Amino acid sequence: MKYLTSLLFSLLFVTATTAMAPAPSVAPTAAVAGLPTACSLPIKIRGAGVVTGDPTLPGGAPFVARGTANHLGHWTNSGVLAIDPVTLAATGDATFRAANGDELDATFDGSFDPLTGTATATFHWNGGTGRFANASGDADFVVVQDPSGSFSFVAAGTLNL
Repeated sequence: MKYLTSLLFSLLFVTATTAMAPAPSVAPTAAVAGLPTACSLPIKIRGAGVVTGDPTLPGGAPFVARGTANHLGHWTNSGVLAIDPVTLAATGDATFRAANGDELDATFDGSFDPLTGTATATFHWNGGTGRFANASGDADFVVVQDPSGSFSFVAAGTLNL
């Protein structure tokens, strides 16, 4: 009985002192935990698509596109393009879906020249899903559009993950 009482006291003492032990003062970093750390990567995108509707009307017009890019592989995207009919400022949003299903969200702004059918603009990366959840950065791009609504573009910039 004396042995059992001594054992029970020892277990209670160890449990109580362990529960009162202070938590570690430094949280593990991503590198310590084996997770990748944030990085800044060059991104190059090439694609083609079509705008369906009139982007100069209120609310803009939807578009779809597809192409290839480093860090995305073969991608598809969709979004909305709005062009101010007075200033010819172009704005919009797009969601790129990478080959593995991860999504990269962007807004864009720039200007459109109706005489040449070209636009220059900048994508602004705004997160997404999967590996793009915390994405940021920018990529400048040039678009060539024909009157039918078809367009092609190339972009280059930085993708921060």
